[in-house]
This record gives sequence, structure tokens and C-alpha cells, in this order.
Amino acid sequence: MLLAILLASNCTLVVEPTPLRTVATAPRRAFAPAIGVGTHVPLRLRPMKALTLVATPGRAAAADSFGGLVTLDVPSGGRLVVRLSNRAYVDLVGTAGVITSASHGRPAGCTTMHKEVHFDVTAGRYVLQLTGSFDRYVYLFSTLTEPKNT
Repeated sequence: MLLAILLASNCTLVVEPTPLRTVATAPRRAFAPAIGVGTHVPLRLRPMKALTLVATPGRAAAADSFGGLVTLDVPSGGRLVVRLSNRAYVDLVGTAGVITSASHGRPAGCTTMHKEVHFDVTAGRYVLQLTGSFDRYVYLFSTLTEPKNT
């Protein structure tokens, strides 16, 4: 288990009274653990060569990098925001295939999270596919907000 120093949705530090349990990502979709939207979870990634990806990644990952699969049950439609503490490629896959990100970048004013990706989603189960990380562990933070008009 890792220390429970978390980041709230506004990127402020929050200390949890109990340690967080690290979630091992899955090598295949059938074994992908469910992660709740609105939670902050430390993930243990797997070597890329051990993965069976559910979709072709948006970017090719180095053979010696890490990745993994988790599922997200989205309770309602909106903008899903996925934040990662370390560099990795993020693909969200629904029943109709890969969901194109609405935007991505580094969270403004947040030095502890490396990447933020936004997806416009409807209610349902999605597979979050992480690839190309050179770190074995990554913190995942997800939130669901109202859809943004662009």
C-alpha cells in the first residue's frame, strides 16, 4: 500500500487517514478491475509486452514501457476528466470503440499531476487503456463534470 497523500479535484493535497490500496491493472479486458469515477487510485502497471490491448493506441508505446487496463462505470453523461501523475498515453474505449478526447494537456496550476484528458461521455462502462509509461506506478484521478459547450 502507498501513503495516502491525495489530490483533490482542484489539485490541492489531501491526507487520507488510511493508506490506499494499490490496484493492479489487468493484462486483458476480461480481468480489468473496476475503478469508481470520482476516486483517486494508485495503479500498478504491467510491462507492455504482457498486455492484450482493447484498441490500437493513439500513439505507439515503447516495448520496454508499462501500461494496463481498468474499467470505469460512468453513472451519467458529462465530461469525464482523467488525470495522471506520470506520463502515459490514455485511451478511453466504449462499446462503439475509441472515444476521441475533447481536450488534453497539463492541468493548469497543478504541479503534482502530469496529464489531464477530457472525454465527453454518456452513462455506461468504459475501458481506460494506459500505455507508454516509463513508471511502474501511476496515480489516477477521475471526475465527471457537466458537458462543456465548445
